[in-house]
Amino acid sequence: MRAICGMFIMAGVLGMATAARAADSDVAADVVANVSQVKQGQGFLVGLRLKTHEGWHVYWKNSGDAGIATDVKWSVTPGWEVQPLEMPVPQRFVATGDLVSYGYSGEVMLLARLVPTKTVAAVSEVTVTADATWLCCKEACVPGSKKVSVTVAVGGEGKAVEEGLFAKWEAAVPASAAPEGVKVESKATALGKKGDATLSVGIVGGGFTKPTVAIYPASEKVQITRNGGVGASRDSASYLFDVHMMASQKDPAHVPFLV
Repeated sequence: MRAICGMFIMAGVLGMATAARAADSDVAADVVANVSQVKQGQGFLVGLRLKTHEGWHVYWKNSGDAGIATDVKWSVTPGWEVQPLEMPVPQRFVATGDLVSYGYSGEVMLLARLVPTKTVAAVSEVTVTADATWLCCKEACVPGSKKVSVTVAVGGEGKAVEEGLFAKWEAAVPASAAPEGVKVESKATALGKKGDATLSVGIVGGGFTKPTVAIYPASEKVQITRNGGVGASRDSASYLFDVHMMASQKDPAHVPFLV
């Protein structure tokens, strides 16, 4: 089942990884567009593609118990704007001491949509640049950064490229709502310490026959402190866990999670 982005009550402490220089920590980065030419007035997708060496990984928007989130700052030709970054569902990494972090090993592509504005005259081409920073970790962690760009012609008929690549990573981005016939419910119970809570998530429908539920805190202000386990039957699945929310979380009542 595709992951669902939901709003639940939550919490978090962001850890910091130790930085140490290592040759294999180098991350290859480039920007790819899903068109070589875009029709006037239409938008298109770009992807920041990151590739790590075997055994190394970079981090998701919430790095978990350790690490630093991957960050992308965009710049684009006047007359265009970049919509919010979309990240695929992350992998879960467990380090010594049961430290859990979230991120990507191997290859990942972070997506964003470019759209023309209505206030600037038409241009013949658009260039988008990603100024990306990350922390790449194995036993050691090394910070990295790179500025990469791609240019797309504007005018005439659109010309699609890299369709298979973009289809793969678009499918890995969480859906904004549950699939038809599936209902997600959550309930939070405050614990004694401020910021701590127990959260139960139930999913009804979907034909569950084994525990296939996973939860990822989508805010860097939230930390899962204990997994209570997963249960599933033919028609439903449930997940119970404890969370902690940092005092700097602006909206303590609603924090996004992926289910």
